[in-house]
Amino acid sequence: MSADKVDPAILRQDGDRGVPVVIELHAVPAGEAGLGGLAERVNDAQAGVFAHLNELGVAGARGLTLTNAVLATLTRDQVLAVAARPDVRKILLDEPRQVI
Repeated sequence: MSADKVDPAILRQDGDRGVPVVIELHAVPAGEAGLGGLAERVNDAQAGVFAHLNELGVAGARGLTLTNAVLATLTRDQVLAVAARPDVRKILLDEPRQVI
C-alpha cells in the first residue's frame, strides 16, 4: 500500500494544506563514471517524478543528487498520488531534525 511509504506526520496534515516533503527514490549506483555519471543517472531516475509533479500542478520542486531525492510542497492527496509510484521509496515531512 502506498500509504506505507508516507511519514505518518504527513498523513495527519489537513488535506488542502501543502506541506514540505522529501520524496526519496530508490538508490542509484555511482558506477565507474564517478560523480558526473551519478548525476546523469539520478537526473534520469528523477525525471518521472518531476513529470508527475508537473501533471499534479506542483511548482518549485528541486532534486538532490547525492541522496536521490526530490524536495517539494505537496497536499496530502498529492503525497498519496506520488507515493503510489514504484520508483518512490518513501516520503518524509521536510522538517528540522535533531541528530544526537
